[in-house]
Amino acid sequence: MDMSFNARAANGVTLVGSRVLAVRTAEYDNLYTAGLSLMSSETPTPGAAPPVVDTEDGPVTASSIDYLRQTATDKQRAAKALTDRIADLKSQTLRAQIQAGSILSARRSEWASADRAPRIEAALGLEQLVARLDQNVAEVAMHPHHGLGGLVQSFKDRHETDSLHSQLRSAKAELDTRYGAVADLLDGPTGIADADSLLDQVRQNLQQQRDLSAQQETVGAEIGRLTDEIKRREDAIATLGFDGLGVQADLVAHGIRPIATSLVLKKNEVAAASAQATLCRYRTSTRYVGGSQGVSIPIGLGLRYRVSSFRGHPVQSEALSPVDQGTLVVTNQRLVFLGSKRDVSIPIAKLLQVEAFSNALGIAREGKEAREIYLVLQPAYLVLFIHWVVSHQS
Repeated sequence: MDMSFNARAANGVTLVGSRVLAVRTAEYDNLYTAGLSLMSSETPTPGAAPPVVDTEDGPVTASSIDYLRQTATDKQRAAKALTDRIADLKSQTLRAQIQAGSILSARRSEWASADRAPRIEAALGLEQLVARLDQNVAEVAMHPHHGLGGLVQSFKDRHETDSLHSQLRSAKAELDTRYGAVADLLDGPTGIADADSLLDQVRQNLQQQRDLSAQQETVGAEIGRLTDEIKRREDAIATLGFDGLGVQADLVAHGIRPIATSLVLKKNEVAAASAQATLCRYRTSTRYVGGSQGVSIPIGLGLRYRVSSFRGHPVQSEALSPVDQGTLVVTNQRLVFLGSKRDVSIPIAKLLQVEAFSNALGIAREGKEAREIYLVLQPAYLVLFIHWVVSHQS
């Protein structure tokens, strides 16, 4: 998810992209605490699909990622059921077609079979082959096996029987194919009631297969979209620490979901997001480099020569120092820090720049030269809400 919002001027506020803010204070680890109210999407009403929002990162469903995972699992089960049903219909269709072809071949003189004559002749030829193989198997089975000679003959007969059974299986499979060819794509009734009933079943099954295949294609496309979205949202979670795409889609689809807060809200004011934060400011310190304390040198006769000291040249440095701890609240009207020592309230209209670091927010506002830095666990989360509020200011 792209959290950069580079140089986006919305009502005069510039939202700058994420980067690392180097904070070097001994108390840093203790100050960096989480107090985040993450979006928890409601379970959609049964039968009502949650809205899908088009974003720069692609379509995103305004629901929790857990709901998406469950939906994808349900779709995969549905796809499997469709695959099984289609396979069952294909098997039923083939059996009905074979039976119809067998009937039509046997009663070829009772219907207009002229255009199927070559197929019928091929089927009848295989019927004869199957009959001969069946007879051969029966004849081998009747061979007597007495004494030592009978034992040797039984081994020969077993080998021959295995060979005949193999030929018989192949011949029967080919015969089924020939029967199917006789009945394949026959239009209209043949006048043979048993065959016509089977051909009607074949046509109905084929139509069901087409309908189910279309459903299967639709479900497959939905699974592909869900899988892609889940991957993008998991990547965002890995990068940001929260479901940024889900939060963004929820804001676009539903707007602000009010949260509980200790902040006393103004008329028509709604709290959108909050996080534990540490207010920090840059402080300048000065140290001297290259100075000397001076020395006293004996020069004889009880006298000493004093070399005076000097402080060297000053070097100034800036360091980020904690000022107060508390809660940072984003509302539809203000950005408010509720601290243990002081409170800071910044109207949205006064914001000049919001800069997201990996671990902090930098806030610049009208009438104040120095930026305020707030250490927070997931600054990108707050930036999403600030961006939404800024873009919806009238």
